[in-house]
Amino acid sequence: MKTSNYITIAYFIFLFGGVLTLFIAAKNNSESNFDQKYAFLEKPLDAFSVLIVEPGAELRLRYGEPSTMKLIYPIGDTITLPPFTVRNDTLFVSSNPDNKMHGSVDLYCNSLKSIQEKSGAKVWIEKEFQADTLLVNLEGAEFSYFAERGSPKRVTLTLTANRSEISIGETNFDHLDIQLNESKMNVWNNSINNLTGSITNNSNLNIVRFKKISLEVDETSKYQLSKNN
Repeated sequence: MKTSNYITIAYFIFLFGGVLTLFIAAKNNSESNFDQKYAFLEKPLDAFSVLIVEPGAELRLRYGEPSTMKLIYPIGDTITLPPFTVRNDTLFVSSNPDNKMHGSVDLYCNSLKSIQEKSGAKVWIEKEFQADTLLVNLEGAEFSYFAERGSPKRVTLTLTANRSEISIGETNFDHLDIQLNESKMNVWNNSINNLTGSITNNSNLNIVRFKKISLEVDETSKYQLSKNN
């Protein structure tokens, strides 16, 4: 047999062996994930209306009563909730870098009025969250707000962002006031009755479906606006 034939046969044996190894590994991993069981770690909280998210902390906000912090984790893992404290109607939540996280911490609350995020913090507001008026202040942080699709509820949101990123979808606003500085903001599938504010210092705004607007934009910033029909 020619040397080239040996090389060809060896190549196909190598290729088949690699594919077989990957198939077995994927099958074992799928079975392992299917068999994995999860548990809840939760802690009731005193009532609060102001949330301070310390540097690096990550939270998902949900509507619930009473106020509770909750984390879902695989059974067998050692896990703890992030350090937190409630003082004078304000909840302070710190990051927990030593924790083996399997998802963001869920924070259930029903009377939140203000959020302050510090450097590296991330906050998601889920569709079942309820707040008529909300004040958000971001400093080098990320903020996402997604309401329930088709909901008639309208929110008043005042947002100040410095070196931050904002994503908002499926949320309808009676009044949206923004102050963007070195920040990026994307808003889609929304309806906004009144849009006000300013974007400065290389900020970027992409927003649709507004009725009335009063927005100041400096020469370094970019924006894309699509008005209601």
